[in-house]
Amino acid sequence: MRSTRSVNGVSSDPRYTLFCDEPLIAWQDHEQAGQRLAILRHGWAATAVFGDDIGESFAYTVGLTGFDHPELLLTGMPPEVAGRLLNGAGERVRSGDPLRPGQR
Repeated sequence: MRSTRSVNGVSSDPRYTLFCDEPLIAWQDHEQAGQRLAILRHGWAATAVFGDDIGESFAYTVGLTGFDHPELLLTGMPPEVAGRLLNGAGERVRSGDPLRPGQR
């Protein structure tokens, strides 16, 4: 099962939310506010989703389109490593050195 957070003992996994769940909405608002703050400070945010028996971990960016650059998605590595790579790539894009298809 995918790693989820809990607010006041209520699951933050939308698969288990049957009705309007104010703690869940508050948690999602908090997460989105954190992303918006990261984008305001740095120009992008990196988000990780931890793997489980349903699927593997992945991490992605939000905000690189503000630099006229596609968003990035990484799979097949620990979220901590993917986050460092995405943030390094974001720094590079912000400095005016965009990534190119097939580039290593």
